[in-house]
Amino acid sequence: MIYSDSMNIPNRSRQQHMLKEISMVDFAIVELTEYLDTHPDDEDAVSYIKQYMTILRKLKEEYASLYGPLTLYDSTFSTNKNWGWAKMPLPWEGGMC
Repeated sequence: MIYSDSMNIPNRSRQQHMLKEISMVDFAIVELTEYLDTHPDDEDAVSYIKQYMTILRKLKEEYASLYGPLTLYDSTFSTNKNWGWAKMPLPWEGGMC
């Protein structure tokens, strides 16, 4: 599920839900990657990993636009035009992880 501004979840709780969802999708990608290391011709698995990678990109884009990037590599998703990477709180600060 991609979160929208219209959801009735308190902001901090919404951020926690988004982090959890990103973590779950990322885990699925890692597992599929390991499977594909030994089964590279499995077309279904290739299709699944492409779908999950698209979902993960969208989740990270949305997260970055709301709360800032999770990693330096996600900083291109952020709507902040200034280089604020070093100034923002990290996702694990404040009990978010």
